[in-house]
Amino acid sequence: MRVPLILKLPRQLNAGRRIATPVQHIDLVPTILDSLKLPAKPGLRGRSLVPLFTGNTIPEQGLYAEALYSRYHFGWSELFSLTDARYAFIRAPRDELYDLQQDAGERRNLVSERESTHLAMRSALERLTAGTRIDAPGDVSAEARERLRALGYVGVSPSPAASAPAALPDPKDKVQVLERYRAAIALVRQGKFDDALSNFRAIVADNPMMADVWSEIGGLALRLGRSEEALAAYRRLVEVAPHDPAALISVADTLLLLGRLDEARAQAALAAETAPANDARWRAKAHQTLAMIALARHDERGARAEAQLAHETDPTLPMPQYVEGLIRYNAGRFDAAAPFFEEALKSSAARTVQMPELRYYLGDALARLERYSEAEPPLTEEVRLFPHDLRARAALAMLYRATGRGDASDRAVDEIVRVAPTAEGRALAGKLRRMFRNQ
Repeated sequence: MRVPLILKLPRQLNAGRRIATPVQHIDLVPTILDSLKLPAKPGLRGRSLVPLFTGNTIPEQGLYAEALYSRYHFGWSELFSLTDARYAFIRAPRDELYDLQQDAGERRNLVSERESTHLAMRSALERLTAGTRIDAPGDVSAEARERLRALGYVGVSPSPAASAPAALPDPKDKVQVLERYRAAIALVRQGKFDDALSNFRAIVADNPMMADVWSEIGGLALRLGRSEEALAAYRRLVEVAPHDPAALISVADTLLLLGRLDEARAQAALAAETAPANDARWRAKAHQTLAMIALARHDERGARAEAQLAHETDPTLPMPQYVEGLIRYNAGRFDAAAPFFEEALKSSAARTVQMPELRYYLGDALARLERYSEAEPPLTEEVRLFPHDLRARAALAMLYRATGRGDASDRAVDEIVRVAPTAEGRALAGKLRRMFRNQ
């Protein structure tokens, strides 16, 4: 909640002035309207902050805040708060009330000692939120839920919005869990994958509704080469967060990796159908996965159709060019594949989220054509954007060796083991070292 609001006024008016008065997001529109000398719109609850610019005061107003992250990601209760000039009230499974004049650090909960203040603050907060409800990030229809069950998700949970707050854990009782989660994330950053995975599994053993942890387990298991373990984690993620299309797509991608193509297609197709209409990114990603599944089934026509749907859903996603390149790459026609990859790369340059493996395929195709100077930049960029792409690292090590840079090649091989201290990483590094010794 302690976020500074920084305003730039015309002609450096009041430049450098600091104002201690707490304000809210709802104050921004009235302030802009007032600054532009436009009439206030009816129904706005915020205040114009313009008087503060010249040292005047504005009417006091309770400060409202909400925290829903714990509900959607961890399966804990949401929190709502209302703060006035003296008291901070937090509505939770067990309410909290703090006297900010005497206890600025909010250490002593006064709910039982100042019952009248507690009830007044709670009533004010309930009036403020009357007529609103918590919605899940995406609704799961009864039909979609039945189709999930048909795909084997017998334990599909209701949306977080369907559970009463009192029935969910109070976040303040879960501080140790959150600290353990952060510690596990730190272990991942240190490359201690097995220790991190053990911590994540211990967390969900006692907190099975923590969607983010199931996602971490799935991703980490994949990095460790444990695809079946990743699949089980992603299936649990779907059961915990059936509204999240990313969960179904993760299942589909893992099944594709395992070669279970019919199952993968069913999962990805449901993700494409149930992704929110206003979420083009995940609908496009579902069609992208369907295109890759079609390619794995040697269904070029189906791959092209899904690639076109992905591009129509998200015009910044150059799947048609990418698929055309892959069709030719898989056939060993690297000279014909490279222009399609180059076109896809150019078309996707402005994307915030870049396409994994696109630069690898372009660089590898060019390297196979012995166009090493052209191949090096995309491979280097692939490794920078996706540090765990081992194929790109291996291709870069071979390119260095082919161009007479043995030391750089050896360092690239060592990096493979550093970023992937797993059986897969060690095996790949060993294979490259044996190959280079025999040259």
